Amino acid sequence: MRIDYLIYFLNVTQTRSINISAKQLYISQQSLSRAIKTLEEEIGAPLLKRHYYGVELTEVGEIVSEYAGRIVKEHYAMRKSLLPYLEPVSEAFTGQLSLGINYHIVNEVLHTIVHTFVRQNPGVRFSVSEHSVEWLHQALMDGELDLALFGDWEEENPSLSDSLIYEELYRADMLVCVSQKSSLSAKRIIRPEELLTEPLIQYENQSITEKFFKGYGNPRILLETSSTELFRQMVQDGAGYGLTNRLDWQEDYSFAEKSKLSVIPVSHPHAAIRYQLLYRKEDRLSPCLAAFLTIVRKRFALLESHQ
Repeated sequence: MRIDYLIYFLNVTQTRSINISAKQLYISQQSLSRAIKTLEEEIGAPLLKRHYYGVELTEVGEIVSEYAGRIVKEHYAMRKSLLPYLEPVSEAFTGQLSLGINYHIVNEVLHTIVHTFVRQNPGVRFSVSEHSVEWLHQALMDGELDLALFGDWEEENPSLSDSLIYEELYRADMLVCVSQKSSLSAKRIIRPEELLTEPLIQYENQSITEKFFKGYGNPRILLETSSTELFRQMVQDGAGYGLTNRLDWQEDYSFAEKSKLSVIPVSHPHAAIRYQLLYRKEDRLSPCLAAFLTIVRKRFALLESHQ
């Protein structure tokens, strides 16, 4: 049984539409239907009931969905746990490497990348510091950083110096995170204007909020905090909603008790975070930098394969 077919099936269980899932998975409807049909033949029973308005799960489909979710989750966990050990430890590189990040990348993705690099390159003194996107750009220009790894609002297109190389890694759709006790949790999709009267819990100085609501109105901010634990707990308790994105929801340590939370997709033309690399052209041939870039690309490729 192919893991990618299980991933396809799980996507269909979320969208309830072959058409929508095919677009999200970047495959044809025919290929997706063929994958589902193959699963049904292997299992020996239909997984979906097909209607003119979409699909719904059969009783067998419900059971398969539960087990498929566990299988895909464990397969993903295994592959990311193996990343630090897939290459031998090297004593070839020495010196220093300084990485700048912003708060969007403070999650398990960063942990795996750092763990992999420091294990494979023990002779390199590695440092990580968190700053705003604007500061990261300037620090690279000034030589204070070797590279930057960060997430930013999709619509943002900063003008970059010719001396810098920009590399887009991943696009993560924005989500609204609410307690399962919230009346919003029943929604399958939500518009920004529907949130204006709802209390918002947000991270301190989160510029994404302003960009998210631009043109829609002013949100009702109940609490600003720099504590991920307080943010999570307030949302979990039903005090308000929070804005997150699909990568954070999947990888952020602060969402440990997901059984008490729901996430809702957003109807918004630009509601996504782009994860990006930035480094100087003059350093692109540095073996140490190249080793780090390879690890970053592999980690984000793993995310892409398990969407």
